[in-house]
Amino acid sequence: MDPSLVTLLPQAGIYGVLVLVIVYLLRSNAGDRKQYTDALAAMKTQHITDMANLEKRYTEEMRRSDERHHNDMTGVKDELSKQRVAVTEALAELESERHRRWTAENEAAKERRLRETLERQYGLDRGPAGEQP
Repeated sequence: MDPSLVTLLPQAGIYGVLVLVIVYLLRSNAGDRKQYTDALAAMKTQHITDMANLEKRYTEEMRRSDERHHNDMTGVKDELSKQRVAVTEALAELESERHRRWTAENEAAKERRLRETLERQYGLDRGPAGEQP
């Protein structure tokens, strides 16, 4: 054997051990990477399922909320309609009362004018308190 080859044997042994360690670590790492990728894929699938469930629950809750809102609004609209009818009736009654009052005031004014005209014609003076002389 060549003497330089003999001196290289310890170095080759060390390099061989290093290569074996590196190969072992790479294979171990590949297994770990496979587990990591599988776990990541499972988490991704679970996330997609969770998001679909959340979207379904959200859609259902929004439908119920819209239905409640619609029912509430229908009740409010009905109540508002009743209140409008009541206000319209009250306004009609008020207008009728005004016309009756105006008619009564007109009649009273007509009577007062007639009385004043008669008092002037016949010379009746009632005095400051409206008393007869």
